[in-house]
Amino acid sequence: LGPHPDLLAAFSAWASYARPNADVTRLPAEVRPDFVRDQLSQLGRLCVILDDAWDGEATKTLIKALPPGTSILLTTSDPDLAHLPNCSVSELSPLDENESLGLLSNLISPPGQYEEAAKEIVHLAEGMPLALELVAGMAKSPSNLPAIAIKLGQKPRFAHIHPPETETPTAGVETCLAASYASLSSSLQASFRLLVIFPAPFEESALVAIWGQADSESLNTLLRCRLLNRDERSGLLNQHSLIRTFAAALLRENESEKQLAAQRHANYYLEQAAKTKERYNLGAENMRAALNRFNLLWPHLNTAYKRIIQSPGQGQGSAESRWLSDFPEKIIYALDLHLPPEQMIAIIETGLAAARRMGDKQSESIHLVNLGFAYSTTGNIEQAIKYYEQALPLKREVGDLRGESKALGNLGLAYAELGEIRRAIEYHEQQLAITRQAHDRAGEAAALRNLGLACASIGNSHRAVEYFNLALAIDREIGDRRSEGRTLGNLGLAYADRREPQKAIEYYEQALKVTREIGDRRGEGGILGNLGIIYYALGDVYSAIEHYEQHLNITRLIGDRRGEGNALGNLGIAYKKLGDPYMAMEYYEQALVIDQATGDKLGEANDCWNMGLLFEEQGNLARAAHLMQVRVDYLASIGHTDVGRYARYLTDLQKKLEEQQAKELEVEA
Repeated sequence: LGPHPDLLAAFSAWASYARPNADVTRLPAEVRPDFVRDQLSQLGRLCVILDDAWDGEATKTLIKALPPGTSILLTTSDPDLAHLPNCSVSELSPLDENESLGLLSNLISPPGQYEEAAKEIVHLAEGMPLALELVAGMAKSPSNLPAIAIKLGQKPRFAHIHPPETETPTAGVETCLAASYASLSSSLQASFRLLVIFPAPFEESALVAIWGQADSESLNTLLRCRLLNRDERSGLLNQHSLIRTFAAALLRENESEKQLAAQRHANYYLEQAAKTKERYNLGAENMRAALNRFNLLWPHLNTAYKRIIQSPGQGQGSAESRWLSDFPEKIIYALDLHLPPEQMIAIIETGLAAARRMGDKQSESIHLVNLGFAYSTTGNIEQAIKYYEQALPLKREVGDLRGESKALGNLGLAYAELGEIRRAIEYHEQQLAITRQAHDRAGEAAALRNLGLACASIGNSHRAVEYFNLALAIDREIGDRRSEGRTLGNLGLAYADRREPQKAIEYYEQALKVTREIGDRRGEGGILGNLGIIYYALGDVYSAIEHYEQHLNITRLIGDRRGEGNALGNLGIAYKKLGDPYMAMEYYEQALVIDQATGDKLGEANDCWNMGLLFEEQGNLARAAHLMQVRVDYLASIGHTDVGRYARYLTDLQKKLEEQQAKELEVEA
């Protein structure tokens, strides 16, 4: 773990071990431990090793993510951490002389006639394995041990980090590291210092970018000296956390070096993000490969972004503005898989401000569309529409047909969310015409999918299926797996509306497989909710509840407020079916609060109708009629084909209410 543990990397590794497609990067930090614990609990009894723990709070957060009953082996020099509740403490002594000599012999070869020098070295290394590895890196053979013993005997230290007389638990490591560092040429020392600019494992091409040139000799020297490591399986380069700590202090003393390295680091990884986006856009198997590649790039990109906005100029310079504007546009295809909407919005808003500083209308329009999408995922549809409407004239001004079609499609989806279906269809028809004019196959599929959703929302499921099948054919033609998953889910929804549950389940299961394959948590949650609806219709209420609860958990983990309201409403329906009206009403009330807050008119109408049914059963017909009127008014406003059926039910209820009131008046008389 070291002094600066990467909790996100640890959580990601644990979660993906339990479930290969699990993705914790998009979850808020405070819920990650709970999510990881849920994943790990599926594996049975575990044993986890937490090695070299420095940071108490970070270590406790990691422990929180482990299921009850997990055996934990924790190594630390922090006495507070060593005495956590329910821990048995065993003091780990440094290697003794014989153990140290044995390790040194394994790293180079038996010291033979140089054994006295070897003994002096292991004494100065204070029994620390890392220190002995650094010694082995300096010694090409045992014959070099006497000279190294003399160097270490002078107890070299990094005086600018702390006074030479200061004793630390890592003094043996520092002595050996300082000697190793001093043995490097000045140019190689500079190359070593720059390694700390990498916040996570990195590839050799990234090192070339930071150094400004390919230098295999320097790389091999650093690897031989154990100042840099290469993972045998992945080929990625990394540094021991303790070596990074000292290297970071050295780089702080060289501000100009640090700034240049940070700039090169940011530019290299943004360029890699652009290439990865191009691969993603190729579709088919390239999409999954691109998303895997993005997972490697993300820690570097996120660090580069934070460095720029936290720099003294706060990214106001021309080069920084260009980077900040390009950054969200290059990664938007995967950003919603890694960050909750609120953090997405902050990054895109920074990009928008940078684009406006530069007068770049094309980038400005892209950011406006992406901001609209981000706000729509939070349920703030009115704000999303404002951004789409700002983007549309800019798209037309710069002649961006594809961008114009995307803005039109998003406007259609937004108005559909607000219940203005006919207006939504107008936007989607404009979108479809432009995508065909621009020969944009992916855009055409999106427009067809949107038209299908609009038709389904007004009860025309047969027409919806036609649109979805046209979209699915294009999705598969261009290999767009993410869109394919969405279209399959939409087909499931349409067949459910057509009262064909088994066919709906088939499509939902296909969609669920795709969303999990690419790590689309939002899509996964929606499909789980829809599967719950199907199982409910088939009379399997307990399976329905199981799927609704999974949907609810995902919506809360990713901050999907609209999805949360939908899941709560479905749980209310299920508990009513089980004969628990009190639990049902509790879920309905929670759902109604969320649906009203997010402007989800359809959700609000459904909640009110379901609450009305409960009040009707309880004999409160006046309250029931008032609530049910909300749904009838909504269906009438969008021209839904079922409005007559619900209106007749309400009319019958109102007649019962009038009869009830008349009887009450007779009693009073």
